[in-house]
Amino acid sequence: MIDLASLPHRHSQSSVPVDFMADEVQNGLAMVLNDDERQRPTRWLVPMNAGETIIFTSHNWHRSSPNGQRQTSRDAYIQTWVHPKARWRPDLVPWHPVNEHMIRAGHNPGDDLCGDRHPTIWHHDQDDPRDGEAYLSSVFARHDRDVPIAATKEADSDISMFDASDVTSTQIRNILSLSTHKGAVSHDHLRQSLVDILSSASNRQWLVDVTMEVLFSDESVELLALDGDMEDLKNESSCDTIPDLLAWILKSLLISAAAYACHRSRNVFNSAYSAWWMLAGKAWNAHFLDGKFEPAYRLCRADVDRFLALIRVRKSDFDSLPATGRLDFLTAIVGGCMEYVPFQNVTMLTRLQKDGSRRAPTLGQVINDMLTGTGGLCTCRNPFLFLLLNALDFQNVRFVSVTLCPPNGRVLKNAHVACLVCVNGHDYWVDIANGFPYMKPLRLDSDGAEEIHHPFVHTRLIQRTQPGYGDVFVIQHKFQSCVGNAESKEWVDNGFFRSEPVSYEQGFAMMRQQHYDSKADFGPFLKNFRFNMWSGTSGVLIRNMDVFTAFPHVEIERPRLPQALWEASGTSRELANWIRRAGFEVNDDLISLVPEAWAQSQSNAGKIRLAEEITVTGGFFDKTADAFVGLISVWRCNEDDDVVGLTYRTIRVYTPDFKPVINKGFAGGSWYNDELHIDNPQFNDLHHVHACRDGLWVANTGLDSVDHLSHDGQLIARCGVVPDVSPQDCLVDIRDQAAHTERRGRDQGHVNHVCIDLESAARESVVATLLQPKCVVRISQNGADEPSVNMVTQLPKSSPPHEGFFGTVPSFNTGQLMWNSTVDGLVIASDSTSGEMIRAFDVSEYPELPRGWTRGLCVLPDGLLVGSSAIRGSAEQWIQRHDAEWNFDVEQSRTAVSFIPFDQSRQPRAVDVLNERRAKVFSLLLKPQEAKH
Repeated sequence: MIDLASLPHRHSQSSVPVDFMADEVQNGLAMVLNDDERQRPTRWLVPMNAGETIIFTSHNWHRSSPNGQRQTSRDAYIQTWVHPKARWRPDLVPWHPVNEHMIRAGHNPGDDLCGDRHPTIWHHDQDDPRDGEAYLSSVFARHDRDVPIAATKEADSDISMFDASDVTSTQIRNILSLSTHKGAVSHDHLRQSLVDILSSASNRQWLVDVTMEVLFSDESVELLALDGDMEDLKNESSCDTIPDLLAWILKSLLISAAAYACHRSRNVFNSAYSAWWMLAGKAWNAHFLDGKFEPAYRLCRADVDRFLALIRVRKSDFDSLPATGRLDFLTAIVGGCMEYVPFQNVTMLTRLQKDGSRRAPTLGQVINDMLTGTGGLCTCRNPFLFLLLNALDFQNVRFVSVTLCPPNGRVLKNAHVACLVCVNGHDYWVDIANGFPYMKPLRLDSDGAEEIHHPFVHTRLIQRTQPGYGDVFVIQHKFQSCVGNAESKEWVDNGFFRSEPVSYEQGFAMMRQQHYDSKADFGPFLKNFRFNMWSGTSGVLIRNMDVFTAFPHVEIERPRLPQALWEASGTSRELANWIRRAGFEVNDDLISLVPEAWAQSQSNAGKIRLAEEITVTGGFFDKTADAFVGLISVWRCNEDDDVVGLTYRTIRVYTPDFKPVINKGFAGGSWYNDELHIDNPQFNDLHHVHACRDGLWVANTGLDSVDHLSHDGQLIARCGVVPDVSPQDCLVDIRDQAAHTERRGRDQGHVNHVCIDLESAARESVVATLLQPKCVVRISQNGADEPSVNMVTQLPKSSPPHEGFFGTVPSFNTGQLMWNSTVDGLVIASDSTSGEMIRAFDVSEYPELPRGWTRGLCVLPDGLLVGSSAIRGSAEQWIQRHDAEWNFDVEQSRTAVSFIPFDQSRQPRAVDVLNERRAKVFSLLLKPQEAKH
């Protein structure tokens, strides 16, 4: 059976191969189905009898389905017809089995597909007006540019058809490496193929036993009430217990792997890989990656290839070299790690546990931080190097424990871990994690004869007898005269180590955790900020107050980091650009955390403290339906309680998979009982949810109503906020993009925000802001059959309101005030009873603050937090409908959160929020200490 769809691979957004092991709702076919209602493809299931052939263009979505007539498999031969001028580009599809055939045929990448092995079977008529390069190029794929293969698989997906066999075989090797299990098999499996491993019945049984022991409880042995795919597995395998099903899956994996290894046969029990992953593989992955660093863990080939590509090292460049090529390969790896993966303590400072503590990175974090170019400290970089060198079959890779000798004279015993590796019969010291430009390996017995020369510092190894330690190897530095660095004429010790290898746990694990313990006062990384990257001739080095490049005798403009962090909301972007001007590539996600990292280091040093945390909700104007929840942290000086800065981090980005509305995202929410209540982004226009003890009050903008729901989502009452709302309008389904398009602009009131007036005498007195009439109204039940809607505050006709809530600020006013934000940049405090304006704040009076569509308001004891969203598209003219104009350059508008102090002698602050994704801020929510409402 062949599955076909009528639209081509390259329809709409999809320009990469699609993973047909994945569920169709998550792969590229779903993008085609959802992209355009008018162009949905036709899907065919094409039955084939033995001996039949089907011909179709490879641009069509296609896959092989299970044999539907009988529970057996049949062989099928696949021919691929290509343009006669096509070239072989294995780098574009390294997972494709045809590459093996091409290699065996003696082809090299880039070869034309011609000759006896690639016969021409059809010629165009030369007189055909359609003939020629233009026509052929429109019919046949011509891949003349690099396609990022990583894009074929989502970063957070499980396994795909592109890496299933690699991931599964590597994982099974890692499982077999669990030496703690009784009856552990020989470690010869590390060199064996998946076929060799699974051909052994004892290996398969051991895999079943250890999987049951580690992943399953005794109660889960029986396969009882299973849903979905697991039930299908049970029926297909005729197995009633998990051990039997595991054994059946492993046997299927053996058949599939053997068929491919022996015959390059494709799609033979391909489902075995997904079955393994579903039943055990995903859980095993979490077991390994969520745990502590495990030196016996084996990186899969895809991860090795991905990292070598990141650091610009091609293994094939060294394979054909003589014996020295292995050392050159190692040198290239070390240099690439220094140049493309930063040494930094950003992740250490910002990766906090729920209780506020820190812990050393898990195995999964070590791997992910290096693969993404995030980097880290010695707790991340050298452990990954150890795994990488083992995966690349370097010999006798081991850890050594290093005692550091910092300039302050305090010796830190076993505070660092480095690696030794044997190359061409000699041991070499390699260290990519001490923060200095150790750009190449040093031979262990060189005793000062070899040096690493760099414009920042020279490095060498010498041998010495150290009192109390015996014979050691000493790492010595001689600093050079360069920007921000004083030349030293003598060699100075940096650290020393014994050559005896140590296990990771014995040599470093205990001290590793001390680095992360704020009470231990061990090492500089919790109370200081560090970031550096090095090439062979230059570097970027950031140490607390000093930011400079290590170009010899060359200096580019260098910002003062702490001041810059608090003076401008775009600091992260500016810092990233500065690093790039110095000649280095940098991970933007990492740099976005630099302000928070600096704040955490100063907090650990006792200079500032985290005073308030504010939840941010919003979405994106990037033609997606994504929504986000973020966190604004307010940092205050310990001496005078002044706000010294704001930092932002994203908590989660959510993508709705049911009836998405483009550019909507999350609207306004509220905290109640330690839970964040927020709208579902699939709904057209729900602008705000207020949760309290009496249920949920919803600003139903699409229906011009305020809705009262129970906590379990049942509609209690619906009150229209404008006259003449049709009862029929209250019955329509306002979900999805179609409803959004149909109803956009039809609202008369445009409810933006709702809240409960707790001081009102009326029961269930609800206050709502209305954008169109620019007012605040009160909705009261008062025992009547129909609720009453009465004006509370009339705002200026040029200022459409957004937020509207009650609050008391003792330092500003002793009574309860109504606080309103307006789209054009005003924050108005009014008397909660009379509606009289008490005080107004205008964002335009603070030229240092970012401007935009003002939305999001939070009142602090000494000031306001105000959100702004960059002005996009039709919003440039929207304000004119309300007899106003933007009083700023919309091209310079930014999405940000600003602090406006009540005391004008204090300094305003600001922080950007996801500007790179065209984000919009919707609400700012201070989590209450006690949920009294």
